[in-house]
Amino acid sequence: MQPQPLIPISISGLTATQLIQLETCVKCGACAHACPVYNEDKHSFAIPALKLSELRDIVNRANSILSILFPRRMLVARGKLEKIAKEAYGRCTLCGRCWVGCVFNIDNRELREVLRSTLYRANLLPEPLMKFASALREARNPLGLEAKRRLNWVNKLKEVKVGEEASTVYFVGCQSSLTEDGEGIATATATLLSLSREDWAILGEQEWCCGNPWIAIGDFEQARRHALHNTLAIEALRAKRVITSCACCYQLLKWKYPQLIGRQPRFEVLHTSEYLSQRTSIIPHGNPVPLYKRLDVRATYHDPCLLARLGGVVEEPRRIIRGLVKEFIEMPENRIDTYCCGGGGLLKELERDLSVKIGIRRIKHAESVKAELLLTACPFCKANLAEAAAKAGSSIRVLDLAELVARQAGLT
Repeated sequence: MQPQPLIPISISGLTATQLIQLETCVKCGACAHACPVYNEDKHSFAIPALKLSELRDIVNRANSILSILFPRRMLVARGKLEKIAKEAYGRCTLCGRCWVGCVFNIDNRELREVLRSTLYRANLLPEPLMKFASALREARNPLGLEAKRRLNWVNKLKEVKVGEEASTVYFVGCQSSLTEDGEGIATATATLLSLSREDWAILGEQEWCCGNPWIAIGDFEQARRHALHNTLAIEALRAKRVITSCACCYQLLKWKYPQLIGRQPRFEVLHTSEYLSQRTSIIPHGNPVPLYKRLDVRATYHDPCLLARLGGVVEEPRRIIRGLVKEFIEMPENRIDTYCCGGGGLLKELERDLSVKIGIRRIKHAESVKAELLLTACPFCKANLAEAAAKAGSSIRVLDLAELVARQAGLT
């Protein structure tokens, strides 16, 4: 048997806190049952604590005194690294729920991003993601579609300002502007902005993907380029506010962009639910009872991971929903403890069946409280939950919050 080729490894970007977290993890396994992937396949590699041990091994190899004295220690067999890459990309949604389950408060999600970055720089991106990354790099969106396709949904509306100066920019996002299922969210959000008499515009063809997929891939430089482009494009319109209906875009725009571009963008970022809660012309006193007819349905709400756990937006959607439906009930695993829908972290690009299985578990959570309507506030969550509901043969309806508000207002 011929020896496997060795690959040089290097690691960068770890903060002092993250290095401490790596050494703090004692592999107690408290995070295991918090992980949606582990709960489905019960594979030991899916346990977040064990995933950290791979990164710790790489760090020790690259930064130990022995690696300086004996540089060959920085070489790792390709077969071993390919196995690590398969697990790092294929058994994680980057939902961050392991952080909630960790008694030491270790941010496993960010450490996983560093691990993916290390593997990516060693040219160990799994084959399906290579094609995905190529399309994203060329088209500036994960679907590989022409930029002009971002304007297709606009044709259904009147007087939408594209690339013009405005006080507010609606950052539509790839899923809402480029997919048929997501267009309903874009249309609903746009009509609500017009109803509130907001001075708003969209970037149109100048809108690039927010950069979330590049973070998930591990290419922080590409993520920085997208962040800088979008920031400058928004600031060129002299906008003071950015509104987005996508949890992924929200988390990037609000929390990651300042880190990526090295400064605070000159605009505030709001999720649609935050905006609607603030606009008394749409939601009087945070409660739309006077303006809207209550929907006679038993509804529940799925918190998107990047909006609630990583974004801090929890109560705003609930205030709106309570005024729009006759009965609202919480499903299990809610707020910052929300259970992932299965659609994040590029898992669906590699393990579609596993992604949908996670979504089916979430559908069962909603069914356990006898909900007829499952609401969420992210186009990716809506898409995966709707697919999961269909796969499970569930009668539950899945809608985005903006779609519900627009429907009850008689706008769509």
